[in-house]
Order: sequence, then C-alpha cells, then structure tokens
Amino acid sequence: MFGASVWGSTPMFVELFEDGLGDAIILDITTAQIMSDRGTGHIVVEYAEVGGLGPNSVYYCRTDRFEELEERLVKFATGLDAAMATVKATPVTELQPLLAEHWPNIAMPTLSAACTRIQQSQTWDTVRIDGDASDRWMRILREEGMVRSAPAFADLVTSRVVDAAELTTVG
Repeated sequence: MFGASVWGSTPMFVELFEDGLGDAIILDITTAQIMSDRGTGHIVVEYAEVGGLGPNSVYYCRTDRFEELEERLVKFATGLDAAMATVKATPVTELQPLLAEHWPNIAMPTLSAACTRIQQSQTWDTVRIDGDASDRWMRILREEGMVRSAPAFADLVTSRVVDAAELTTVG
C-alpha cells in the first residue's frame, strides 16, 4: 500500500501503482477520481465516509507570533469559512468555470465528480478543527510508528481564531 500527498510525491506513487507496484493507494479525492475515470483504479473507501472527520487543511502558526497575526488569522478564517459555505451550497454546474480556471489540465467531468464528492462529505462544513478527529489522527500516527509521541488536541490548538471568526460571520 502506498500513501500519497497531493503536494508531495503523488505523481510518483500513482505511476508506481499504475505500473503494478502496489495493491492499494491512499489519495486525495481528485487524484482518486482521475484514476477511476481513466480505469487505472477504483475508489473503494472514502475516508470522509468511513473514518469520520479528519483534520483537513490545518494551518499552523508559531506561538510567538500568534498575538501579532491574530487579527489577520481571524480575517483569513472568516473568508475561508464563507468560501467553504458558498462552494458547498453552489451546484457543481455553476462551479465549473471556477474549477476550469484553477485546474485547466483536469477534465471537467473528473473535477465535477470530485467536487460533488467533497460537497457531500463533511469536509467543507466548518473551519473548526474537530478535537476528537485530531486526537484520533494523532493516535493513528503514533500506533503506526510515524511519530514517537502524539500530543493531544488541547495541547496543540487554540480556538480563539475560529471563535472570533464565527462571531464576525454571525455579527
């Protein structure tokens, strides 16, 4: 089994898998949809369906810069939350020009199918990091020997930014 990151060595892992050097591969949904569409793989399990929430797109900030950046972080989280809500509520057919602009080398049926899968998952429901999901992810990393210790969610995350962003959105 291979694991692939959308930003790292995904193309290499996909090539190895498609050349027969693996029985399974873990991918982001868009890459998985591409492989499914070209008949070189099948989406067997979607983590968002069977694994529950995951700590998707977690953004980090050095603690010594938090105070300095907090206002900008709140604006960022507010904008991200609004964008996620808009994309989740917009029919895929209306999103196609945006998808084509940002991913011009991926076929529209593939982009549309991947976008629909994401819209139907809980991936874009909130910018708030789920504490239980984060702790579960860290436990998996520790159990698989990928990290020596796994800090608890409460030791890693402050909710001040998303709390303020939610107040900005509501207020």
